[in-house]
Amino acid sequence: MARRHFDWRLGLVVILATTIFVTAALLLRRWERHSRPAPPPPAVQSTGH
Repeated sequence: MARRHFDWRLGLVVILATTIFVTAALLLRRWERHSRPAPPPPAVQSTGH
């Protein structure tokens, strides 16, 4: 049976890419949540004067 050789460089690239992707997704989510404009204040109904 042929012994399989694990390519450590490829494994490292996959792990790094996954880490970068997850970090970017979390940062984008947090930035999106904080950069949303505040909801407008409730409208005050005029009395018609």
